[in-house]
Amino acid sequence: MKREKTLPPRDPFDPTSAGMIYGFAMLAAFELRHLGASDEDLRKFPSEFGKVLELQYDRKVAAQALRERRRWRKSDLPRLIELLLRPGLASPKTQGLIAQLQSENASGHGVIPEPKRCDEAFFDSLSSLQRIANSATSRDERRELRKRLEIYPEMIEAAYRGELGRAQEANVVETPRLKASEIAEWKVADAAGISPAKVHQLCQEARDRVAIAEKWAAARPGVRSVQRKPEMTTKELKGWLEGCPS
Repeated sequence: MKREKTLPPRDPFDPTSAGMIYGFAMLAAFELRHLGASDEDLRKFPSEFGKVLELQYDRKVAAQALRERRRWRKSDLPRLIELLLRPGLASPKTQGLIAQLQSENASGHGVIPEPKRCDEAFFDSLSSLQRIANSATSRDERRELRKRLEIYPEMIEAAYRGELGRAQEANVVETPRLKASEIAEWKVADAAGISPAKVHQLCQEARDRVAIAEKWAAARPGVRSVQRKPEMTTKELKGWLEGCPS
């Protein structure tokens, strides 16, 4: 039986999306005031908006835990019950997975970390976005912050494709003992400050995400197909990772 493709967990709040959510909330509050909303409605808005945001956050944290289901241990049970058996989140399949874990001898350290509170995670991501945009932030710190972005694996994979094409065109003259793919991984790794093995992993993650998104789009007529990032050079990748947005 073919295993279902799963993806590694990402931060529930991508810094870019956190900034967009914050901007949307400010705009919505302005529009409500402009449309003549009562003071009572304006007072309720932050609380109601926060409830929606928290529900979405809970769903993302639950999805992260589910992606790790093949590594669950019995010591994870209290956290899994708290995360996955909440009203509106539990499904018969999830309940079955947890019941199965209770009957197994899956000992060892747990793999599900205690999640941050929704507000803490949101403002942490918002702070990351502000530091990326701050001209006083060092290049090294900005590179580490951009690794948290949802788009990061796609950027690494786009640079890998660009370097792979160049290595193949050069006929691997520079280092004939290495394959073109290995040369590309080494060059992207050097630009990003990570290992070639990490480049390989991130490229596969990006491809998996595209494949899953394409499968989702194919099942829904009218939905546009997924567009991969255009190929780029390692210089362009380094500029994106370390540069301050204008």
